Amino acid sequence: IFDLKTVKEKKEENSKLKSIANQIIAERKLANYAQNIIQKSKTDIEEFTSKTNSLKIELETLRKNEITLEEQVLQEKIKLENAQKIKSFDQLRLELEENCACPLCGSTNHPFVNAHQEILIDAQQLAYNLLEKELQKTRKDKTTIEATILSHSKFIESSKLKMLPEEENLQNSATKIESFNQILKWNVDESIDNWEKNLEEMHVFETQLIKIENGLQAKIQLDEIATLYKKKNEIELQLIETQQERLNLYPGSDIVNTIH
Repeated sequence: IFDLKTVKEKKEENSKLKSIANQIIAERKLANYAQNIIQKSKTDIEEFTSKTNSLKIELETLRKNEITLEEQVLQEKIKLENAQKIKSFDQLRLELEENCACPLCGSTNHPFVNAHQEILIDAQQLAYNLLEKELQKTRKDKTTIEATILSHSKFIESSKLKMLPEEENLQNSATKIESFNQILKWNVDESIDNWEKNLEEMHVFETQLIKIENGLQAKIQLDEIATLYKKKNEIELQLIETQQERLNLYPGSDIVNTIH
């Protein structure tokens, strides 16, 4: 059976524990939030690092292809320019006469075929255009990948920076939780839901203590009232006895009249 002093002491003790419980749960939530941010950042870093490495391999392949294509385009350009130079002699070729010396080479034999030269230039131009188009696409793809790698690198650095304050917050919360738990002795492996149930039990216990305290205070007040009534009755009884004694000693009419 609790007395009022014990109940008040337990209520004060429970209030302090409840305050610590609120703080440790708040720190647990902050720690969980920080842990989630850190875990997500680590996952993002791993994912984008993997993507970046794959892109770097692809970029290296494109760079090698670019060098190869540049050489091929240059060779085709030279071939095309040579063919175009030959084609530029068309008018002179039309003026050539059999057994007459060529003004360029001096030959009197002119077996040059016009149709063959036309086909050569068209084919050379097509080959050059295809290679140039492929080279431009390779350069565009390379530029796109370089921009993507740069974007990924910035994101990775941003994720690392985002982790720093959360790692500090996590450490601070862990220190506070350890300190608070030296008093509460809660199981750190339990979920935060179980911790909140522990806090709810404290609220229930506090409600019970308040009811007990109110009951004890009411009992004290009733006891005080009963004591007052008892004293009142005793005083009244003493007064009656005193008056009776006075009547016995002085039966005079003046006293009787006074009593009545």
